[in-house]
Amino acid sequence: MLLGQSYEALNDRAYALTLYSEYVAENPSAAIYNQMGLCYAAMEDYENARLAFEKGLNVEGNAYRQELSYNRIVTYENLGDFESAKKYMKEYLKVYPDDERAQRENDFLQTR
Repeated sequence: MLLGQSYEALNDRAYALTLYSEYVAENPSAAIYNQMGLCYAAMEDYENARLAFEKGLNVEGNAYRQELSYNRIVTYENLGDFESAKKYMKEYLKVYPDDERAQRENDFLQTR
């Protein structure tokens, strides 16, 4: 993960994604999938970002569920799929009702 983040810092996201992909092929990791999603989003490749966040959510027993869930919502917004974003936000707020950032994002979604 640290090596991939180093390449991200050097703005070589393509190589960072290669490193991340090689790692998760052998060791599925919610943390790495989240980082991959963020990397894709920074490259404005929102479809691959969405796929990475969803793969991360499928990793059992991960500690990144909240972050992955939120990032998936934002990715759907960036894809222009506001209905899916609203659906996932509703689910998110049931589990994390005290998340102020998500409450603000939900207010924004309601205008779409």
